[in-house]
Amino acid sequence: MSHAAFDPALVSLLNDRISEEDARRQEQATQEILRRLRSQPGVILADEVGMGKTFVALAVAACTLLAREHSGPVVIMVPSNLRDKWPKDWEVFQEKCLSAAVREQFQARTANSGVEFLR
Repeated sequence: MSHAAFDPALVSLLNDRISEEDARRQEQATQEILRRLRSQPGVILADEVGMGKTFVALAVAACTLLAREHSGPVVIMVPSNLRDKWPKDWEVFQEKCLSAAVREQFQARTANSGVEFLR
């Protein structure tokens, strides 16, 4: 199995919606999480409100999927109060952060219950 790596030619958090400084900080956080996932099964991403956790998590998921040799989902769990926000953020992430070369390789689905998730 190959390890996921951040490739700015495929996934880039630098766009017209945030400052270059914030984009670089988010990309560094993405790289660090991917590094940690090589030796541990999960990571909790937590910081102050408005620091870009959503886009960092989506970048980690995208990099992980791009590096995989097999199919299967990457699951991002979010608090119920954010379940309406994340699909909208996914659309922005796809448009602004994924290169056209890989954009169509991704699908996103939501599940509002454990039963719905298992289907």
